[in-house]
Formats: sequence, structure tokens, C-alpha cells
Amino acid sequence: MGKVRYFVKTGFTLIELLIVIAILGILAAAVIIAINPNKRLQEARDATRLTDTSQISGSIAEYYVTHGTYPPDPAISTETEFASDEGPNWIPGLDNLPQDPNQAGIISTLASLFNMKSEKPADTTSKPQVAGEQSITITSSTNGKITFGGNYSYQYPNDYLSPCTATLTRRDWPYPGENVGQQDVPMYVPPVWKSTYRLYRSYFTFDTSVIPPEAVIESASLAFFLSGPHSPNFNLLIRKFDWGDTLTCPPSGSTSGGDWDGNPPTSQLLASANTAGLVYSSAYRSNINLDTTGINKGGLTKIMLSSDREENNIKPEQYNMYELVSITDSTGSEPQLTITYSIPDPSPPPESPPPSPPPKSCKNKKHIFCYMVTEDRYNAILWAQLENEEDKRIYYKPTATCKNTPPPDYFFNYCINNP
Repeated sequence: MGKVRYFVKTGFTLIELLIVIAILGILAAAVIIAINPNKRLQEARDATRLTDTSQISGSIAEYYVTHGTYPPDPAISTETEFASDEGPNWIPGLDNLPQDPNQAGIISTLASLFNMKSEKPADTTSKPQVAGEQSITITSSTNGKITFGGNYSYQYPNDYLSPCTATLTRRDWPYPGENVGQQDVPMYVPPVWKSTYRLYRSYFTFDTSVIPPEAVIESASLAFFLSGPHSPNFNLLIRKFDWGDTLTCPPSGSTSGGDWDGNPPTSQLLASANTAGLVYSSAYRSNINLDTTGINKGGLTKIMLSSDREENNIKPEQYNMYELVSITDSTGSEPQLTITYSIPDPSPPPESPPPSPPPKSCKNKKHIFCYMVTEDRYNAILWAQLENEEDKRIYYKPTATCKNTPPPDYFFNYCINNP
């Protein structure tokens, strides 16, 4: 029987060699990174930048071949600088362009999501409160009258040379009132009766400061008691007239100056009412609607009452006068001003046009891609910032392909001219 011989295999198989080589490569890479990890990461990012700028350059060149000019179309944007931090379509007209590796897309996205959640939702429930229509009644706070004439005023017109008195009156019964109109009072001057002539205007103040300046006056009316008609036959005129805090007669012989307000008066006419339609009653107030523009919101409203005959110097008929009740007893018989007003719904302020966005710029921005194009779209340059200052493609290196110098305050050092 022959002997069985065993052969011992020597050496490594191909698979074993490949495994050993891979392990050595990993160890070598780890050693290299461990020696200067920051530089190796910079080189890796620079390699990505070079690849990405090459891709962007190709897209720009393709656009130029198709359109005959560099992007973007001026109809879309008239800007001349475009930074890659504007989003994936940062050059208008080109889609899904790469961004610089240092633009941490995922971190930016998460940050924007958090910001969106932190924003307060628009308040769609709160609405401005609108006050409804309101009505107030204001009793006159001060009143008075100016009287022209008296005893021995026998001529008409009397040329305003007769005695004039200006008084503030707030009198109790049995002496009510302010007088409005004219009087022809017969007086016996032996051996005959003679006519004496008197003229009256009355004045009232109402505190309308409670009405807000923004209010809209819907209606206004003046109410008063009549204590004595004395055969009236004229139109009662109500005028807006600021007679101050006291009443003053005009100089003798003149209707200008003082608080008479001239003949005819120049102040705004608020209402006119024929005395034939007014009611003489101690239980019923006569009521006259006024022009609402005469109401002073947020202040005092002052008025003057006169007659058309007196204003036009028409000779009076006998006792052609009204007496307006003006007392201070508990019945509140002072003239009253009733005002109805509303507060309008506050309109929102007019929308101002949105502010113009600042011009796009790459200035003072680090680690971005930047595309610059001339206004005529016939020249363009693509910029990037390489982190490895030893890279031979940086613009100031002798071996650089693009040697353009970046503008001041721009951090770029690598370019592709007219892609």
C-alpha cells in the first residue's frame, strides 16, 4: 500500500489580498485624517464645489446656446447678482441648482420649520367694536341778550344811537326769558302817544364736548318754551355764532363790533322757523331742527337767535317779539339741544405698498456660489470660495484658469468666466 502525501498550501488567496488592501486603505485614510482632519474636510468640500460649479456652468452654457444671452431673462428679473442662499432656483430660469456645501440645507430647512411654528397665527376673531347710534340732550349753560333802544327811541331806524345793553341772564320766575325780535311800544309823551322802538337778539351756549371728534352727527334740534308771543309775525333765525364768555354791545351808531354780528349778520344760518308755527305753551317745547354742521364736536356750541325783520331793518309792528323761557328752577326750562350721533366703524388704515426688496447681492457673504451677469446679458461670471488656500485654481495662482479679481468685500477666490 502506497503512502498518502499531504501538501501544505502556502500564500494568500485573491479575496484575502483584497480584504487586507481594503483594511490598509481604511487605516491609511484614518491616519491621514487624524494628522490634519480640518484640511482634509476642506479639500473634500472643495472637490464638491468644483463638481457643483461645473454643473452650474453647464446649465448656464446650455441656456446661452438656447437663448443667445445669459440668464435670467430681463422680463423675469433685472437683477445682476444672484446668491445660492436664495434657494434651489437661485438663478431665475434655471431649476434645482446646487448650493455651496457649507449651506447646510437640512439645518436651514429645520430652522425654517421651527420658525413657522413659532409665528403667531393671524387673529381672525377680534373685530373693532362699533358704537351704535346715540342721543344726548344738553341744557344751555349760559345765555343772555343784547337790547337796542328803549324810552325816547322815537325814530326808526334809530341808527343804533339809542341805548344798548348786553346782559347775561339766568332768571327765575316771574322774570323769564330772552327776547327775540322787535318792539313798537306806544308811550304817551304829552300831548301825544309816540312809538318807541326796541331790538332784541338772544344768545345761548351748549357744552357739546362730550361728542367725540370722530362722531357723525345724524341730527340736531333746539327746543325751548315760549313765555310770551306778543303778536309775533316774523321768521325766527338761529345762527352759529361764537359770542365768547361775555356779551358786548357794538360802538354807538354801528352794528359792527361787539356781539351784535352786524346787519345783516355774517354768521352761519342753522335754521329758520316762522313764528306762526311755534306753540305758546308752558307745557310744550317748540322744537326746531338745526343744520348739523353747526355742532362743535369736542367743544362748545354757541348760537344767536334773531329775526328776519330785525336783520333787514324792517319797521316793527307793535309788540312783534317772542320771549324764550330761560329759568333755573327744577323744571329745567332752559333751552335744550338734542343731538343724535354715531361712531363710524373704524376703517383699516390704507394698505401701504409693500417695500421694494433690497437688490440681490453676494457682498459680505461667505461660502456661497454667486452668479454675476451684465445688464445686457452678454457677459457673466460664476464665483465660489475654495477653503484650501493652496489650491492651484484660485484666481491669483499662476495656474488658475480664471484670473478675474473679486470685487471689494466679496470673499470669492475661484471663478468661471463666461460659462
